[in-house]
Amino acid sequence: MQKSGGIIALVAGIFAVFAAGVTLMVGGLATAFKSDSGSLVVALGWGGLFFSFLTIVMGAVCISAKSKTPGTILIFSSILGAVLGGTFVAIFMVLALIGGILATVNTSALQSSKEIKANDLPEKFAPSSSANSEAPPQVETFPSVNTDNPCSRCDTREKEDVILKKLKATSALCPKCSRLIRQ
Repeated sequence: MQKSGGIIALVAGIFAVFAAGVTLMVGGLATAFKSDSGSLVVALGWGGLFFSFLTIVMGAVCISAKSKTPGTILIFSSILGAVLGGTFVAIFMVLALIGGILATVNTSALQSSKEIKANDLPEKFAPSSSANSEAPPQVETFPSVNTDNPCSRCDTREKEDVILKKLKATSALCPKCSRLIRQ
């Protein structure tokens, strides 16, 4: 999800650049017609443009980041872009915020899964303090059976442990030629 969060933020930042451009155009037209709030709209357009570019950069960094820092900066950038960029930019900054959350949450999950301590390992994998004091770990084996049935290929009648096949409990393998013996 880290890569997808970065890609979502990257796409949202690109669309937010176009929205900031529209905001700048509307502010320029308002200023040209001597509107009182024209300069405020232009300032919102420049703020939106700045935070849109920051969102694009941080979205690209989040794709291959190993820590939570780029995702956190992306979250703050999208919040500030939504507040200081105007209405059109805010629509796309919500999408960038979702991408930042995805990038941050997944990175923290990756970091916590990679931190494995020796105390967290099962007993059979944990390093032992003294090799001679403990018995060796038991290896899981398949059920075995003693058989007197002759093998049709080599005519073996020895009483030896024969490993049963997994799927058929009524059959075994010959200990010499490994042919299937029906029991």
